[in-house]
Amino acid sequence: MIRLLSCLLVALLLVGPVAAQGDDLTETYTSYDGSLSFNYPAGWIAWGYGSDYGYIANSEGAHNIINHNEQLTSGQVVISIHGIPYAGPEEVVTLEEIADSMQAGYGTNPLGNQYDITVELIQDPTILSDLNAVESTFVRQGRGVTEEVLSMTRLNGETGIFEITMTAPPGETAQYHDLLLSIVATAQYTPPQAGGLVIPGGGPAAVAGSGDVLWKQERLWGSEADNFRGVASLSVSADDLIYVAEEVGVRVLDKDGNLLRTVTNTEINHFDDVEVAEDGSLWVVNSYANAAYHLDAQGNLLAQLGKQGTEPGQFADTSPTQIELGPDGNLYIANSRAGEHGPAGSIIVYGQNGEFIREFPTDTNPNDMAVLFGFVQLAIAPDGTIYAGDLYTPAIYAFALDGTLLKDNIGAQTVMGILNIAVGNDGSIYAAASFMDSVIYKFDASGNLISQYNITGDVLFIAGLGVLSDNSVIVSGISSRQDASVVLRLAAH
Repeated sequence: MIRLLSCLLVALLLVGPVAAQGDDLTETYTSYDGSLSFNYPAGWIAWGYGSDYGYIANSEGAHNIINHNEQLTSGQVVISIHGIPYAGPEEVVTLEEIADSMQAGYGTNPLGNQYDITVELIQDPTILSDLNAVESTFVRQGRGVTEEVLSMTRLNGETGIFEITMTAPPGETAQYHDLLLSIVATAQYTPPQAGGLVIPGGGPAAVAGSGDVLWKQERLWGSEADNFRGVASLSVSADDLIYVAEEVGVRVLDKDGNLLRTVTNTEINHFDDVEVAEDGSLWVVNSYANAAYHLDAQGNLLAQLGKQGTEPGQFADTSPTQIELGPDGNLYIANSRAGEHGPAGSIIVYGQNGEFIREFPTDTNPNDMAVLFGFVQLAIAPDGTIYAGDLYTPAIYAFALDGTLLKDNIGAQTVMGILNIAVGNDGSIYAAASFMDSVIYKFDASGNLISQYNITGDVLFIAGLGVLSDNSVIVSGISSRQDASVVLRLAAH
């Protein structure tokens, strides 16, 4: 209980809420998985992070200011609501304990030295019995910002608590107090159950593009179910479904760009890449946890393999970042490692039962002629050829499945570094080359340049590449508008 209360206090003092305007609570915010919801006035702006944080702001200006940690101006207000589950019976708290912890914490000004922020309490913690909550108000000053914060902790039955903050310019929280109480009274939070979860698709259809772009599915960043949240790499299944890894799970789109569903697992906190098996199950990698996971089509965990370390077969602290299934049934996983002569990358091979098979190339083996550096990317052709590259090497390497180097100069003098690689059914090689340069090069299997795409007007940063059965190209990444992610389809060349 002491740990929970102390963590909550620091969070309240540091994190400013999000603002809104209006009289009637006619709108509803719901997190992407339905865990958190609350009502708010029409005309306010709502957004969130993950399944447990929701924010509202009473103007676009307030929304932008809070996101950039700048000074709110008169009339701007931001409210945040955070659902927190109890970790166990020892975490259960009473209103009196919350009030005492608030009072003691503010008195010691815990942020003064560590964060260069001062806090002046202007309303002692007060118990609101009807709302089952405790509130207090303080002025927070530091980092070039002075703001008044009304903080509130509300008990959420036997399951946990809500942490609520309302931030406004000094002297202005009182005018929004009644509105805040009305909003908080509507809040509901149910911690997500551990295990797999499938969220139905929805939201707008893909829009027609121009030039080579056949369609584009572009969505703002946010935590609602239909928003994108940091799309990463992608995979294309044998039946031309598009699987895009992102922060919260795997988005599944059809070949026309319609979002069909999202597959996730609440125990996995990050998805870097996805590979689709013939039976419809998914292999995903998580660089935050240094592991690969096997999920069924509903997101339930079937197996986990790998761990962080420096021994053969173990992942570096920023890996794994990409995964491919070879025609031999083995898993080929991209790894970046700090080698004896500088940062080196490798491809780690596992069997689907979790047994380590091999790792290549290595900077300690004199027989390895190729050394991959950081940010390793790879793709496997239908004939089993592995194509690999990295952000720092101006060429693509070709390896056999056993790790034998076949070629080391594909795309030399053309590519300046590899962001992503894909291979078509005809053996053509597609390479997104160079950081912040949205150009895709197409080579034949011999390494001759066939054509190229320039999608700078649509994509700022290419995160994933895939090829459909008709040789049209799927791209995922950061939209050129810089506040959204995008998935698009390019006509075959």
